[in-house]
Amino acid sequence: MKSLKTPRNVASLTVDAVILSIPGREIQLKQCIESVEQVVDKIILVWNSDSEPPVVSSDSCDIEIHSAFCNLGVSEGRNYGTQFSNADLVLFIDDDALLKTEPQFRTRCEKMLLDQQCVITTFKVMNESQLVERHHDPRLFKFKSYKPCYVGTFLGGACLVRREQFLINGGFYAELTYGMEEWDFSLRAHDNGYRIFFDTSVILFHPARKGHFSEQYWANIFTNRMIVADRNLGLLSKTLHLSFRFILLAKALRLPTAFSVLLFARKQSERVTKLYRKPISFRTHLTLLKLRRPAFL
Repeated sequence: MKSLKTPRNVASLTVDAVILSIPGREIQLKQCIESVEQVVDKIILVWNSDSEPPVVSSDSCDIEIHSAFCNLGVSEGRNYGTQFSNADLVLFIDDDALLKTEPQFRTRCEKMLLDQQCVITTFKVMNESQLVERHHDPRLFKFKSYKPCYVGTFLGGACLVRREQFLINGGFYAELTYGMEEWDFSLRAHDNGYRIFFDTSVILFHPARKGHFSEQYWANIFTNRMIVADRNLGLLSKTLHLSFRFILLAKALRLPTAFSVLLFARKQSERVTKLYRKPISFRTHLTLLKLRRPAFL
């Protein structure tokens, strides 16, 4: 359920950044910290490894390093980092991403603090070629326009969340260790009456994704997609969604392999969704349809 409070004065606005990192990415991590240290009050570094964390510092803000001495995965790692924040807003940013529009970012923080129904703001992500990759657009279909607007989902490694409401909504589902945690959270947030804003004036740079995807990648993604569908969608919308996505899966892999992935995904989903299954309402379906991100696709 929603828990709304009177907006605080923007003069007292506090923002923390949660960054996940692993060994071998120290250079990217240093650059990421330098890109955000001027606009946040504290950086919370979650060391997602059983090795000793690196020594990092900043002259502009405090840095806390927290490690569970194991790889928590992306979803649980971000949940873990958020526990150490008392700020109004939390910035989730990938350790190889760079914030490039500092003044616009702070302006967006102030506007978001006043818009209590906005639980998440997601940002425009561009690669080193100044292009927006398809998976970095939170809208389902291609758009030439990049005007700021409300959207159906968001980018987990390039977003600003209202910390209290993020926790009330349950944070990211820990079982989704390899993608789709944003879609799962989005469905629950919309069902609770919150909104997600796509602010294209705030730009982050992120390296281009490799073009080749392994069979294991497709198996993990489709498994997580089935888990999200089982948790949040009714029978009809779930059937439509998974049928459409299976067709795309079969185009990416050989048909026998796609069926093997389907059976594996079904087994895994049944294992982790026994305790929570709450289909979103018809009202939420209509909201997502208006936002051009229908749940059944």
